Amino acid sequence: MFNKTILMLKNKLMILSDNDLVYKCLDSNYLISSLAREELVRRHPISLDIEDTILISVIDKLSIEQIYELVTSNVDSKLSSLAILKLKKIFDYYDKVNGIDSQKDKIYLLK
Repeated sequence: MFNKTILMLKNKLMILSDNDLVYKCLDSNYLISSLAREELVRRHPISLDIEDTILISVIDKLSIEQIYELVTSNVDSKLSSLAILKLKKIFDYYDKVNGIDSQKDKIYLLK
């Protein structure tokens, strides 16, 4: 029964436009929003007519693996560029937590 529900939801999400799918990622229903996020990452939409603040809130809901998949895709889109910024923030945070000075690492890598 649960698999049938997931299949029906995935089919409904597949026919949505990219802009509507972004808004489904922000749905209050966890199942719908997680399936919408998976579909959004799978599509790699190029042209989105949505404000950056909404896209940033969608990227904040993505897992690290999904953000990495958006970054490594060779698609030049607004969503990918915002995902790159989010990934840089994550790396900077962990560098700060671990006490790693990025300048020392750069010098070490150059040697």
